[in-house]
Amino acid sequence: MMFSTELALQEYVICKKKTENLGFNYGVLTCGACKMFFHRVIFTKKVESYCKYNQNCTSKCRHCRFQRCIQNGMLYTPIENLLNANNQDMLSALIFNLSCLDSNRRDKLFSHHLIGDPTINELAKAGSLKLEKRPVDYQMDVMEWGYISGIVSVDYMYKLPLIKSVEVDDRAVIFRYCYFYLSLLADSLRAFNSKKEFICFPDGTEVVKLNSPGVTKHFENKIRCRLAGRVNELNITKEEISLLSIYTSALLQYCLLTYQKTGPSRFADLLSLFQVVIKTRQDISHHFVICQLNGPPAGLKKLFWS
Repeated sequence: MMFSTELALQEYVICKKKTENLGFNYGVLTCGACKMFFHRVIFTKKVESYCKYNQNCTSKCRHCRFQRCIQNGMLYTPIENLLNANNQDMLSALIFNLSCLDSNRRDKLFSHHLIGDPTINELAKAGSLKLEKRPVDYQMDVMEWGYISGIVSVDYMYKLPLIKSVEVDDRAVIFRYCYFYLSLLADSLRAFNSKKEFICFPDGTEVVKLNSPGVTKHFENKIRCRLAGRVNELNITKEEISLLSIYTSALLQYCLLTYQKTGPSRFADLLSLFQVVIKTRQDISHHFVICQLNGPPAGLKKLFWS
């Protein structure tokens, strides 16, 4: 898509400075200075964890500048062979970058929403999503949580190089079949970190409506507990979840470096988690169909059926 330099400056330049020294760096239109800044941070991992200026900052605030890099989707994609032990720095930079993207995604899940009721195709055509802060008194139920969880997963996928390069129709297919799996992986890590034996939304809301007519308690508990149980059994790490979601080749190197001789078996165990995620997603769909027989649920978003 063609756009003017002025529009590009308004929407994509991290530092907001008007300059002709622009180029696509790490998937985003930036100036050369922001490109080097981002590269230094992900390789050195030296950046402030908070804004020292209480959000009233200047362009010199490293924390806010890096957050703008993450929010705009800058992502380091190694071209080196990550199975080569000499490329550990590249793997480390990738993991740090993904960790920052995960933190941004988690913050949006906890505090943002997307106004409207878009279909998958509309999300694919959008090019990017503009999430807004949720009002403090915004009422969240299982439908709202499922909706924002899916939207945040789509927003996360928009930061991946593949998504930016494919046609709209292909993008819609990827969104349709992947957003639910990404959401479930995030739910499973949250359950593990919270030491819970079941997956749920951040405020404790169940992922499915319990005690629905025609649904057995045993079936409900399989949906709630199967994935969390497997993740707890694996004692999974956030780095493994991040790499499992996007870069399985990098996950193999991570396993070989971290677990040495048992690395290959650890890699196989982590890949087996996909089967549990797929089964959980299928069971949630079956639960939804059964509930529909008792009447269509109120507030059903187009994201779930378009």
